[in-house]
Amino acid sequence: MGEMWNLWHGCHKKSEGCQHCYVYRRNAEFEKDSNVVTKTASFNLPIRRDRQGNWKVSSGTLMWTCFTSDFFIEEADELREEPG
Repeated sequence: MGEMWNLWHGCHKKSEGCQHCYVYRRNAEFEKDSNVVTKTASFNLPIRRDRQGNWKVSSGTLMWTCFTSDFFIEEADELREEPG
């Protein structure tokens, strides 16, 4: 199994490959602007602990990331500097 982790949400269409992006289509259903990059509630997921003090994401867990953004998008640079 694995864990999906989206640190931020939002992106910009930069190439032909972005023409039919599911993120833009899905956001349109909720009248959300996909060009606005925002930090998600799961931003600090890998460093969270449960009530017993165990890591919420255990060591060796396969992580899929950035399904709703571009990891290298410039607007996220300021978010990278924030503490978890």
